[in-house]
Amino acid sequence: MQIDYKCPDCGAIGILSFSERIISDELRWSASHRCPECDYATELDDIGALPNHLRNVVLQTEGKWQLKLARQPSLAILKALKVELNLSLEALKQLKENIDKYSIIGEGTKTEMVFLKHKLEHTVDEQDALKVVRIFAS
Repeated sequence: MQIDYKCPDCGAIGILSFSERIISDELRWSASHRCPECDYATELDDIGALPNHLRNVVLQTEGKWQLKLARQPSLAILKALKVELNLSLEALKQLKENIDKYSIIGEGTKTEMVFLKHKLEHTVDEQDALKVVRIFAS
């Protein structure tokens, strides 16, 4: 994906290319820029979700995605969600209510939801019940 980017060295406008992906069981992102005027180069790589300003570009371009659970959550999947999402007991209770009502485990970029699905599939045996779906605007 690409966005306009102001060179931090000379101020010229160029292109920042970035992506998010799953590598070695981790959610990762990277970004790079080479100024067309002064040749200043920027390379960024990190583990975790994209920074919000880049994540918002992905959501606007590719849409929001959900991870859905096709049946009631088992104790095993609730435990896995607590660990993977680093949830408090209160937050886990709210998430369970949301899953019970809407079948939705989470929302985000497609890569984020595929990553969460992958983490849950490796933790519990509920692969057939987990689905990543795109939310379409009405």
